[in-house]
Parts: sequence; structure tokens; C-alpha cells
Amino acid sequence: MNYIGYDAMALGNHEFDNGPSNLVTFLQQANFSAVCSNMDVAKETKWPDPPIYVPSKFLERGGKKIGIIGYTTPDTAWLSSPGPNIKFSDPVESVRAEAQKLKAQGVNILIALGHAGYAKDQEIARSVKELDLVVGGHTDTFLWNGPQPSVEKVDGPYPFMAQRDDGTECPVVQDFTYGKYLGNLKLTFDENGKLLSAQGNPIMLNASYVEDEQVLKMVDEMDDPIIKARMDPIGRSYVRLEGDRSICRLKECNLGNFFADALVDAQVKNPSTEQWAETVLAIWNGGGIRSGNIDRSFDADISREELNTISPFGNTADVMEIKGKYLLQAFEHGFSGVETKEGRFPQVSGFRILYDKTKPVGSRLVRALALCNKCRVPKYEEINEEQIYKLVTSSYLADGGDGYTMLKKNEGLVKGEDALNALDAYFSKMSPVTAKVEGRVIDISTDDLYRHSSSSALRSGSINSMVFFLCLVFCLLRL
Repeated sequence: MNYIGYDAMALGNHEFDNGPSNLVTFLQQANFSAVCSNMDVAKETKWPDPPIYVPSKFLERGGKKIGIIGYTTPDTAWLSSPGPNIKFSDPVESVRAEAQKLKAQGVNILIALGHAGYAKDQEIARSVKELDLVVGGHTDTFLWNGPQPSVEKVDGPYPFMAQRDDGTECPVVQDFTYGKYLGNLKLTFDENGKLLSAQGNPIMLNASYVEDEQVLKMVDEMDDPIIKARMDPIGRSYVRLEGDRSICRLKECNLGNFFADALVDAQVKNPSTEQWAETVLAIWNGGGIRSGNIDRSFDADISREELNTISPFGNTADVMEIKGKYLLQAFEHGFSGVETKEGRFPQVSGFRILYDKTKPVGSRLVRALALCNKCRVPKYEEINEEQIYKLVTSSYLADGGDGYTMLKKNEGLVKGEDALNALDAYFSKMSPVTAKVEGRVIDISTDDLYRHSSSSALRSGSINSMVFFLCLVFCLLRL
């Protein structure tokens, strides 16, 4: 990043994934400014004094003063690991305060640079009239003009022009994720710093662009320890981890359970008087498990490379808030392809589900319970259609993959880190692994316990009816 020559960077939730100490070390080595107006580190002892970030800064370009105001999502408090002493406030108010301060200092062109999601970017653009541009992130939104250039679905025009109550407009941009596109925007101002126009389109960094030799050299040097780390042992398993498509696409499998548990384990944080964890529910599709079985001797090591073949798609673990009725729809959908081994079968954590595959598609879900998180004693409760639940799932499913379009009706979505990071950490933590099939998802038409209970109930009912009938006949004969 130093070599590229950034002027400033925003702080996002992932900057805190390894705690404040690691972020401090990173920022101390940066030759550019980190900007964030809605973060307070005054009570964090691991943070130096004065802080090595600023709420805003200004540059001079072409004789003009250009201000850059940073902000991040307050959800960082529970999405990542900033610790209890770093506080985050409403970015709309903090950006407005910095904008007014910079305007008073004669800075006429103002840019908000942040990581809080496309909806919040638009809110800031509409609410803070002093701003001339909002550059956002966090939701990996793809804005583009013209025909779709690649596989990414276009979410809107580049830039999106936010309309204000006073009749002015403010452009908002994001440029997707993973460095696939380079933001490219041209702003035109008059002599007084009034925005006249905003035009551009991201640049897709395909093979037509020559790679920088110096950067390639740096990447190669960094690759060596990474490749070695992939081959290092990460732990052991005392049991066979079943990931075969003939199992995980049809029913609960222990590798699916373990993967879903890993996603939840990464989210079990921030206990309070109201809840014991932020997120305790997870869904992963059976088709997203591709490794086959991992079957090693109980004393044989499993490498990170081997473990990561479980789901080689680059999915992130995304957290959403969603109504119970859409969870029920998701499970109903998940059981609609069991005959054909389609990949939508749900592997879960924090749920207990009964279904009947002999019923018609759309009528197979029998019962669904979810583990409570806002309770002193965790227990399973019937899913309430109107209640909002927090769910962690793959970015693929969150985007409607495998037909899970109902998950796109969420009340809010936060992009997470690579799901394999959670899997690696959980495998290492739980080693030696003893993942089980626990009856989380049960087909009552084939499960021996439920079939026996049902037939016993039927037999009991028949016997009771016969006894009643004989008693009735006996009484009539006595008359």
C-alpha cells in the first residue's frame, strides 16, 4: 500500500479482525493517513496517544483544498474484534461535524471516505449538504454504466446521484471488491468549488493491463511463507468428516454441522445483559461442501490446504437480519431437491428442523426451532414469523444462490471475511475434532425414532377405538 501511494484510507471492520494491537502496528508502518470521524479510542490502552489516525485531513491539488473525512460502520463493535474500549458513533453526525469544521477552514471540496455500506453511504450523501462526493465500501456494491462487463450483477449507475431536499446532488461510488475494478470518476467544479458534473466508470483490471514488476516481486516474496503455512498441520480429527455429495446434499452430515458451527463460533461475541451472543444461527448449503470425505488415522495431521478444499469458492461469511417467515421459506426451499441431490439441502447450526420428504414440494417443512440468543439459558424455540433473527450464511446464499432468493429479503446484510478463516480457526480450536450427526435436520419419513413413534401412536389410537367400540356394543346389549 505504501508503494501504491495512497493519500488516505478508511478504516473498515476487518481492520480490527486481529484486535487493536495489530491495527496499531499496521498504521505505524503506513506512509499515508487513516481517516475515521466516528471512532473513539480514548479508553483503549493499546492505542498510542496521540492516536495514529485522524477524523479528516485536507490536501492541496491544483491550488484547491480538498478535504477527506473518514467513517466506518458502528457494527464493527460486533462484526470484528475492536474490544470493549473502542467506541463507534453515528457516522452521519460525525461526518457532518467534520464537514462543517473543514468548511470553516476554507476547504471547499469535501469527500467522505468510508466503510459502512451502500445504504449508509447514500444517507450520508443526502444528509450532509457540505459533501461533494461519497466513496464507500463494505457491501461490495457494483455500480456500472452500460452492459454488464463480467459476472457481477450491476447494482446501479456509476456514480449514483443522491438527491437532497435543497435540490443539490451528491455522487456516491463503490467499486465492487477484491481489486477486480479500479474506481474512475471525474468531477468538475466551478471556481467557487461548486460541483458541476460527475462522470466515470470503473476500470476492470483484466489481462490487458500489464502487471507491475515491483509489485509482483513483493507478492512472490510474501507468497512463500503463505504457501508453507497452507501445508502446515492445523489439527487432527478422531472421526471421519463426511463431505461426500451423496450425503451432504441429502441429509445432515457431520462436516456440514462442523462448518456451520465454525461460522457461529466466529460470531459468538459481545455478551451483554440482553444477550449471550450476537449471532447463534447459521445455514450452509450442502452443495457448497466439495471436499468429499476427510478420513485420516486419529493420529494423522490434517493440513490447512486439505481442510480448505471443503469449500473452494471464496465465499464470505455474511451476517444478515431476517424475519422468521423467510427462514421458514428457506428451509422449505432447502428440502425441495432431495430426490435429485441438488445442492440446496441446508446444513445448519442453532436450528432443529423436522421435514417429511414424502410430502409435495412446498409442504415438506414440519417444524423449525431456533436457538435463542437473547436469553439467560439458551434453548430452542419455535421460529416466529415476524421476529428478526441474525443469521450467518455464505455470500453465495445471501445473494440468492441455489434458489435461496428469500434470503435477499433481509433487513440488513453485513459482508464478512472469508468463511474458510472461520473454519481454520475453529478446527484448530476444537482439535482433535469429534464432529457428530446430532439430529439437527430430521426427515420424519425415514427416521426410525419418528416412524416408530408415529406407528405406535396409530396402533394406540386403533386399540383405544376398538375398546371404545366393544364397550359401546356391550352397553347396547345390556339395554
